[in-house]
Amino acid sequence: MKSVSISGSPRANVGKKDAKALRASKSVPCVLYGGQEQIHFSVPEPQFKNLIYTPDVHTVDITVGDKKYSAILQEAQFHKVNDSLLHVDFLELIPGKAVTMNIPVKTT
Repeated sequence: MKSVSISGSPRANVGKKDAKALRASKSVPCVLYGGQEQIHFSVPEPQFKNLIYTPDVHTVDITVGDKKYSAILQEAQFHKVNDSLLHVDFLELIPGKAVTMNIPVKTT
């Protein structure tokens, strides 16, 4: 499976007002679930080009501050009218823990 690297900055404040300000500055609010704690961070929107807008499935190497995480994309939310990216959820990959995900099958 291919891997994509994303680097983000931690979010100090989590809420509707702060998320709206992030989107105005062309950043996307993100959450990483599945580990010991939830990690809230933001990533500039152009970094999602090779992850979301492709038919392939990728693992994601996320760097937030000085910590690195391995994850998969769980859900991406888009604006109803203009299709801009609103929010992204990631699921942390932990060795020995099973993960269920959809994988495209290509027949030849």
